[in-house]
Amino acid sequence: MGIFEKLAIGVFVFAIVSKLIRFLFREKLIKMTPSNQVQHSVILSSNISLEDMEDVFALENSLDRILKTEGLGECDGNEVGLEGSDLSIFLYGPDAAKLFAAIAPHLQRSPIMSEGIAKLRFGDVMDKTAHEKIIEIAKWKPKNVH
Repeated sequence: MGIFEKLAIGVFVFAIVSKLIRFLFREKLIKMTPSNQVQHSVILSSNISLEDMEDVFALENSLDRILKTEGLGECDGNEVGLEGSDLSIFLYGPDAAKLFAAIAPHLQRSPIMSEGIAKLRFGDVMDKTAHEKIIEIAKWKPKNVH
């Protein structure tokens, strides 16, 4: 078994364990969010290779640190396709526009996200009427994203 196959298996196992932990502790995580506070989301998407996984984890840590320092939200992990080509990073907070504005310059400098997209959702995931906006990260300029 080659290095890429081992890496792919490791990424797959990590994703499964991560989802299992989120499933087991979801009630505790839900209780940590005030019930009257709507959670907006920003979902980052990009194409990567399996060799980029170390950069993915470093980016997630940086984004989480920025959001928590600013009190804007949190990074809730990632999903990677089995071939390692499709990456999604999930971010949540009370204001999707502020959340994205805080991290956008960092994303534009990131080799794994600079050509990606961000889907901002201005409302709870269960709200079928919530407004969504797609932003090409490379083209983003500081302004109102509502």
